[in-house]
Amino acid sequence: MKFNSAMSKPKGLILLSGGIDSPVAAHLVGKKAELIALHFSSEKITGKESIEKSKQLCRVLGIKKLIVVDISDQLAEIASKCKHAYYFVLMRRYMYRIAERIAEQERCDFIATGESLGQVSVSYTHLRAHETRHDLVCRLLLE
Repeated sequence: MKFNSAMSKPKGLILLSGGIDSPVAAHLVGKKAELIALHFSSEKITGKESIEKSKQLCRVLGIKKLIVVDISDQLAEIASKCKHAYYFVLMRRYMYRIAERIAEQERCDFIATGESLGQVSVSYTHLRAHETRHDLVCRLLLE
């Protein structure tokens, strides 16, 4: 996906988890781009709280469109069929694949995330393992 210079602002898809990193990234990126938020819910496992929190964050951040995808069944399947050591990489890779499709459907120029390098022993190599296309992801790394 390439930025269309005829547009006044690029359009991005922000992966909004409900933690602190993704709203900070949304705030920073939202200064320069029009954003659509994507929240992956595990509603059947954890309830609807994360969805309500994402709606509230979108209101505060001025994001007009929120897409919620419930991946509860897929997370349960990944957990039951893979080694625990691979769970988070497979889960996040699955989410990036969905995000990529949605970004294309919404005609987004990029996907943005907020990541904390100090969190759960995250490394840049670890983050790159989740991606499906290297030219699409814009990540704000917070320390």
